[in-house]
Amino acid sequence: MTMTAWQDLRIDGKRLWQRLNALGEIGAVHGPNGERGCARLALTDLDRQGRDLVVSWMRDLGMEVSIDAIGNVVGTRAGSDPAAAAVMVGSAWSRAKVEAPKPPTPQKEHGWLKHLEGEWETECEMLMEPGKEPVKKKGTESTRTLGGFWSVAEYKGDFMGSPFIGVMTVGYDSEKKKYVGTWVCSMCDRMCKYEGTADGKVLTLETEGPNPATGKLVQMKDVIELKGNDHKVLTSSMQGEDGKWVTFMTLHAKRKK
Repeated sequence: MTMTAWQDLRIDGKRLWQRLNALGEIGAVHGPNGERGCARLALTDLDRQGRDLVVSWMRDLGMEVSIDAIGNVVGTRAGSDPAAAAVMVGSAWSRAKVEAPKPPTPQKEHGWLKHLEGEWETECEMLMEPGKEPVKKKGTESTRTLGGFWSVAEYKGDFMGSPFIGVMTVGYDSEKKKYVGTWVCSMCDRMCKYEGTADGKVLTLETEGPNPATGKLVQMKDVIELKGNDHKVLTSSMQGEDGKWVTFMTLHAKRKK
């Protein structure tokens, strides 16, 4: 190749960048704050996927491709003079150590959930109809935390003669800056989703759910108040058509001795 021809060579910068990005997506590592990296270790499936992509580009250019035992890829493009000496060019990809993003750690707000852990005996009062005495039921609560991020509580008892199981999850969403969670139970097919805040020893979770008497969707809130290390109270209320909040369930939980 003459010096003039060499100086006339040009690199398609846009295509090069697109291909580097495409290759980088194989084994891509994304951090919680937008950091990006690539962890594609030699002789892994991800390494093979990256190699296959490069091989496909070489073959699209009409190159003859060979791969040695360790995975090095060699693409050969024949010149106009088969007797001429070969010219070798290449690219060595340094497999720099990519530090994987650190996993998230529980925030101080998650610490509130530790108070809910444990095995509890419960006594529940439910207001079935206005003006009538509440129905009292006893049961149990078993609550554990997952990785310090989530509280998972399982309530067991009976409701109108039938076994009852309810599961409440509560966590803290550091992006929303709110407590979040869910409620499901064995008495209906709806999942209630919580959002709320904590103020001292009181956690207020707001949601939307069916009115126990009519089945109509209404605004609801569950409030958990810590009375001490061994006593907590869960109060469930719903908003009436007049805008007033009515408490329909109060559950006292005392830690099993």
